[in-house]
Amino acid sequence: RVEIEAIGRKAGNDGRFDPSIIPLFLIIAEAIIVLITVSVALAVYGVNLVSIITTLGLLTTGLSLGAKNIINQFLSGIILLAERPFVKGDKIKSEVDKSITLVVEKVGYMTSRFKNWSNEEMIVIPNNAIMSKTMTNVTRDNILYRVYDYYCISYESDIAKAKEIMLEEALNNPDVIVDQMLASPQIDFDNVDRNCINLRLSFVVNDHENYGSIAGAIRYRIFTRFSEEGIDIPYDQYTINLVRTKRVEDDKVQTA
Repeated sequence: RVEIEAIGRKAGNDGRFDPSIIPLFLIIAEAIIVLITVSVALAVYGVNLVSIITTLGLLTTGLSLGAKNIINQFLSGIILLAERPFVKGDKIKSEVDKSITLVVEKVGYMTSRFKNWSNEEMIVIPNNAIMSKTMTNVTRDNILYRVYDYYCISYESDIAKAKEIMLEEALNNPDVIVDQMLASPQIDFDNVDRNCINLRLSFVVNDHENYGSIAGAIRYRIFTRFSEEGIDIPYDQYTINLVRTKRVEDDKVQTA
């Protein structure tokens, strides 16, 4: 017990071991010692160990089937800690809902803890549930993040001028990557619909943590320039016709 606790604490300080799992190893170690002691004692007194081992095998099989989910969680935790697909501080997305970004807080043997990036909620997920889904590590290799923005301009607007404004404002932002070899900002003619022409601006920012505020600043500058330089952004307009009815006229006469 003393040796296991000492080794566990040392490994935990190095970040390679979860100290909360020490009691489990103590139970396993004590069970092994008791099993060996009983087996030796029975062998000395001439007891047939084959039948006992068979019985224990059947009992173990039954217990393993009953605790299948717990065993699956534990083995999944071992795989996660060995493979290290994500570590504390990484931002990940699940195939269940890719619109939600989770920040890794701790990877344990049975469960892993995450924080919801948007509102700091603590989320605890069993490790077997994590292993059964595809997880995307957004910040594993770097903290860069690609942003896509869509702008709708009217058919009468100068398309070339609009593209020039969008590109200038993206390049003028200090947080946008402008390396031509990596990911320089670019504009694509996305599509057209009955109201407008859609242009897509894509650029890479140097900080995933603040990509929302960076994109918002660029968006504000583009809309301001559009307004100043006559680039029209159409919006739905409705015409309402008020029709006088005979009942309305009769009501007016009676009121008078």
